[in-house]
Amino acid sequence: MKRIFAFVFAVLMIVSLFAVSAFCAEVDLASTSQNEKQFVVDEAGLLTNEQIAQLNKKCKEVGAKYGIDVVICTQPSLNGNTVDVASADFYNGAGYSDNGVQIFVASEDRKIDVFAKGTADKRLAVHLDTLRETATDFLSNGKDDYFSAFSAFVNKVDELFPPHVALYWIPLSLILGFLIALIPMMIAKKKLKTVDMQSGAADYVKAGSMNVTQSNDIFLYRHVDRKAKPKNDSSHSSYGGGSHSSGSY
Repeated sequence: MKRIFAFVFAVLMIVSLFAVSAFCAEVDLASTSQNEKQFVVDEAGLLTNEQIAQLNKKCKEVGAKYGIDVVICTQPSLNGNTVDVASADFYNGAGYSDNGVQIFVASEDRKIDVFAKGTADKRLAVHLDTLRETATDFLSNGKDDYFSAFSAFVNKVDELFPPHVALYWIPLSLILGFLIALIPMMIAKKKLKTVDMQSGAADYVKAGSMNVTQSNDIFLYRHVDRKAKPKNDSSHSSYGGGSHSSGSY
């Protein structure tokens, strides 16, 4: 038994080292490619230079962590476009990665869009509304705290992005899980050798205690609450090779 435990532990350690090495290599490569990029483009002039520097640093850190581009863009006007079109056109035209997430604000039109593409789209698609609403909380009702809104957005991306898992780790995890589960099962099986299978439950019922003379079901009442679904101007769309969550603030 000790040999089995030692073997399972050794295999687990070896596989873990390979998975960590592969992940670190991906992160280092992503960090190198991102060092030359600017991830905060404030064309509407909503941020100070110090705020832009802080946000740009945070975008680089989170993007390098997950191998994506995290982008913040502000423009004064949509110039007749819809916010999702303007957002995707900027992201794709600026030369960012095919794997990224962006928050886009048109300050004069008071429109906001969260755009996710590639890996970010696959892993954050169900969270796009949450990302947009996280930022909108700092902008609605005249607050217009853009620095806090963008900071909260980047932090939320870091919080919601699923952890990286190397593909080869999945089957190995299943095998290891099976081996680890097999050991206590075998031990438990040996302890149950004195137990015999029973075809019924008669041996567990006291004689004369089960005497059912009548049974029936009675429906008492039903109560249903109906509430109107709240309305908002948020929308979902697919344009520019990714997914959008758009709205006003």
